[in-house]
Amino acid sequence: MSDIRDCKSDLYEDIGWLREQLSSRTTPLDKKIEAAMVLWDLSEMAREALEPFKDELREHALKSEEPKWCYHAGNIQATVVTPSNRVKLKRGADISPLRGSPEYGELIEELTTYRVRQGADTSNLPNEWYDVLKVENPTPRVSLTRKGSLPGRGSE
Repeated sequence: MSDIRDCKSDLYEDIGWLREQLSSRTTPLDKKIEAAMVLWDLSEMAREALEPFKDELREHALKSEEPKWCYHAGNIQATVVTPSNRVKLKRGADISPLRGSPEYGELIEELTTYRVRQGADTSNLPNEWYDVLKVENPTPRVSLTRKGSLPGRGSE
């Protein structure tokens, strides 16, 4: 277990150093992007490494047949929650012929949704429209990509 603690300590220390590089006003932008790419790679590698283990945990939970399965390892707890089955309409299903059936009212909830059409011109609208419309300015998306392969997976 001490190997895992040592690894954790090393990772935390390295991540802390990279975080300092990103937040420093004296670090040049190209070095900040390089540091960010290392963090991005670590994040992706961690996510990929966890997926097979999450499958293993799901197997344990399913064998237990409990809706909420927990395993304690010291002060750490792994939990798997198995949701109950859901009934959904098949995509593209036409249920209009079933509208008059006795089960329709108990089974189907009708929803009406409204949304602004993509690219709709909102200039020169009557004032009452401004009571129901709002303009959102989404946060710009950031992505980091490496030209070539990831470290430890080919050339650097």
